Amino acid sequence: MNFIEIDGKRIELSAETVLNFKKQFGIKESKYADMDCEEYWFANNEGGVGHASVYNNMTVTNHNRISNNLAFTTEQYAQDYKERTNLMAKLQRFADENNDVIDWEDEKQFKFYIFISYITKELMTSWVSSNREMHTIYFSSQELSEAAIEKFKPELLKYFGVK
Repeated sequence: MNFIEIDGKRIELSAETVLNFKKQFGIKESKYADMDCEEYWFANNEGGVGHASVYNNMTVTNHNRISNNLAFTTEQYAQDYKERTNLMAKLQRFADENNDVIDWEDEKQFKFYIFISYITKELMTSWVSSNREMHTIYFSSQELSEAAIEKFKPELLKYFGVK
């Protein structure tokens, strides 16, 4: 919790007020809670967002969430994280359930992925043959990657920050 003292009176500031002050004065806000935090938000196992107060009681659970970058300074950051990770899990499951075998050593086999053009705001597919990037879901055909776009289009647009 954050406080400000005015004329000898201690006033508690909401997280939103603190965030607004930081924006106004150009103080960069980290999305991730640190070991000095008094409260944080996290994506819980039930698909929602949880809130925890630490109050100088750093439990193993609190410590693990914070040290593994799974604790966030605002509820919105935790919600965004939950939505991104849920989408990636859905896309991976779609790929796993529909892909033919992908052979990364076969440079003649195209592997397709989804990307966005920020100029046209359009979701598209492209391919690679032997290069593989981190955190990218690959599909064994262009048709599958296009089917994934159709199935998850609103979530993909939000993921890429397009309204």
